[in-house]
Amino acid sequence: MEIGAIVPFAIRNKGTSHIGQNAKTRNVMLPKTRDQEYEHRKRKRELEVDIIIESIMTCLRRTSVVRDKTDIDIFEFGTGDGFQIAYLTEIGNVVASDIYTSDGVKRLKDIKFIECSITDAPFRDGQFHIVFASQVIPDLTDIKNGLRETQRIGKSSSLYAFSVPTNLWLLLSLPALYYNKLRNGVTTYQRDSKLKKFLRTVLPEGRGRWNFLECYRNFKIRNWQRLFTESGFSVIEVKPLLLYGPSEWPIIPTSTCKTNFCSSVLFLMMKRQNPLEPAQASLAG
Repeated sequence: MEIGAIVPFAIRNKGTSHIGQNAKTRNVMLPKTRDQEYEHRKRKRELEVDIIIESIMTCLRRTSVVRDKTDIDIFEFGTGDGFQIAYLTEIGNVVASDIYTSDGVKRLKDIKFIECSITDAPFRDGQFHIVFASQVIPDLTDIKNGLRETQRIGKSSSLYAFSVPTNLWLLLSLPALYYNKLRNGVTTYQRDSKLKKFLRTVLPEGRGRWNFLECYRNFKIRNWQRLFTESGFSVIEVKPLLLYGPSEWPIIPTSTCKTNFCSSVLFLMMKRQNPLEPAQASLAG
């Protein structure tokens, strides 16, 4: 079935939802050990994915003719440890992928996982109703070809849900970045000159194929939107998610956002069928 006016399936059971339920705990927790860092990071991810799933389902209610979640095929790329798979299965049938098979994925039972690159996905044209990625777009070695491939494997009316970091997150990550350099040391290479080793030590690192300054520019919400629209997507909604710092050194409390002053943002999009149609449907904040 194509995506286009929904009928009902329930949002997450409120008894298991994390939205608001542990907000006070999240906001005051400052990790002091590696175990607490892990717990802090896990709680951030739970809160963020809850908001994402509810946003996707709200969008589906407005736009989908799919009447049962068994009719919805979802593709997640960059699945990492598989954390989001259980949440996505509340919407439909999930096929997850990454360029490697993590220990977390190996521990999961009854999942569909394929080890592949998003730039060369082994799926037929128009296979999926929803294409999803959480915080992985910056790590793609070839972002434009990766986005082009997601359009190939999505149906003509597929919903695309991509969460990405913002340049505010990048700035908030600086204390943790230098803290980790002190805690873990700096990676240098034998071929590095003394100057290059010094620069690796004192300069902040970027992410993926971008250096720090390129990240700061490209992580601006308007520049993410420009990238997606230039790649052939029509933006339905830009939803701010959370304001937070890295779990190693969270210098601000984790909290939900309603403005673009946020650390992460969700883009809900569809393919732009007509090159002349507006690339932007609505914006948050």
